Amino acid sequence: MQAFDPCPPVGISLPKKIIAGALGCLSGLCRLVRTRPAKPGRPPKAVLLEPFGMGDALSLLPLVTVLRENGVAVVVCARPAWRAFFPADVEWVDAIVPWASYGDDEKYRLRALVGPVFRGFLRSLRHAAAGHIGIDTRGDSRSTLLLWLAGCRAVYSLDRYLGSNLHNVRAAARLLPLDPRLRRWQLNARFARALGCSLEGLDRPQLPRPGGHAPAPPPHGIAIVPITPWPGRAWPAASWQDVIARLQAAGESVVAMGGPGQDAALRDAVGSAPSLVICRSVDEWIRNLSCCEAVIALDSGPAHLADALGVPLVALYGSGQLPLWAPSGQFSHVLHRQNDPDYQPIHPVDANIARGLELMSRHTADDVLAALAAVRQHAASAAPSSTTPPA
Repeated sequence: MQAFDPCPPVGISLPKKIIAGALGCLSGLCRLVRTRPAKPGRPPKAVLLEPFGMGDALSLLPLVTVLRENGVAVVVCARPAWRAFFPADVEWVDAIVPWASYGDDEKYRLRALVGPVFRGFLRSLRHAAAGHIGIDTRGDSRSTLLLWLAGCRAVYSLDRYLGSNLHNVRAAARLLPLDPRLRRWQLNARFARALGCSLEGLDRPQLPRPGGHAPAPPPHGIAIVPITPWPGRAWPAASWQDVIARLQAAGESVVAMGGPGQDAALRDAVGSAPSLVICRSVDEWIRNLSCCEAVIALDSGPAHLADALGVPLVALYGSGQLPLWAPSGQFSHVLHRQNDPDYQPIHPVDANIARGLELMSRHTADDVLAALAAVRQHAASAAPSSTTPPA
């Protein structure tokens, strides 16, 4: 697993700190009213609230596994699309909240908080969470308040918002310290320990590949995933096209992958050379990524999915904080700018897009191709030889 030196926290503006503090105080008031012991004989149930992206949902997998192995029933509240990552018998609530968007217009649209979609989510959350334990894995005062309002008898959270200098109000919940040396899934697993569960045998997020672990031959060759939810994580189109041209000149098969509605953006990023593969569901992402010899991707959900599938991965990071958001597979390599003298992690909001793009532009095609050669060589050396006689 690639090692990183912890970097400074993301700076959060004073107005946002004030709002978060107010929400934390409201959570503290709810805690005074709602906190109560578990009913005797009632099996424990934990409600995990994670309304954000694909990588965030994947980071819950080890926590869900540990809780279930220790006899704790689990409710996952996340975006509907991420249901495919979890066991079929895990209780599920579709979580759709406005602040899970990257765009300022959507993230801070107060009207959405009184709309029918959000009200329906609150009803479903209350039905699933009332009387149980709530877990906010982000240290997000909005989620903590939601869990109290949903009727949880106890709520756990982090002492500060993920990777930032935004500290939570002590009274808001039972707070766990955010350790900057840990990856996201490792932080999540600490909530299981707080509930008295053993973490013995804990492993990184992993998903089985359809049809087994070694599809052969890989029909997609090398996949390029140049689209990311936040524009500040993009890499220049000229750089993508340079990498593709050099790979194809070396005889490599290259495709560009994206989600529904991303055809035009994909073509703009990669040019006319590679064919496009559009994944219209999580299941299609899993099938297509599993059929790749290697993946080159931005800091995005598909990068974390390739990592969980064990596909050799080169991931390009700019402003993302490491090791918090780093993939963990033995065949995954992160290209980052965290060691640059002027590096400072930034919050993925509209005001920071230009700075994010500047950090991403520092990566070169040579960097990417060298990292790709290294992860492919590592994967090849780790693969069992077909000529080895059976034991």
